[in-house]
Amino acid sequence: MTTKNANHALVYDSSRSWMSSQATAALNAMNRREAPQSTAV
Repeated sequence: MTTKNANHALVYDSSRSWMSSQATAALNAMNRREAPQSTAV
């Protein structure tokens, strides 16, 4: 694996994890709006 490919994979992975955390936060926000009485995290 070349350095260029390694760097690209690292950037892609960090971008993917950021997208995943954003999606998780959005889902949590929707769940709180739909069920405010829920104590789910």
